[in-house]
Amino acid sequence: MADKGWTIDILKSQNLIVLECISGSHAYGLATETSDVDIKGVFVLPKVYFYGLGNIEQVSDARNDTAYYELGWFVALLAKNNPNILELLATPKDMVRLRHSLLAKLNTTRSAMRPPPNTVKVKMPKI
Repeated sequence: MADKGWTIDILKSQNLIVLECISGSHAYGLATETSDVDIKGVFVLPKVYFYGLGNIEQVSDARNDTAYYELGWFVALLAKNNPNILELLATPKDMVRLRHSLLAKLNTTRSAMRPPPNTVKVKMPKI
């Protein structure tokens, strides 16, 4: 559920953004002349909202080309292996505009959970 009172400008002016990445076609070198620039990220709510009943999951522009997920909602989606969130964590480093150290910790945890390449070799039987 989005709160209509929150805007991207408010998030930026109050320094609430902790992750901001270029995503979509521009992030992977697939953009064409007509491609728009997609920005995705994560924000934290001011402390006063931690104890209230207000629920702000996402703040985005009218076309959803720029969208920021609230940190708690971001983690909830991450726990469900949401592909948009997984893509955001795997954004190429040169497409990351801002990454707070808090989010760097999530990436470290994600990397630690990934098995090293070629750790399991399975020999397939001939048919």
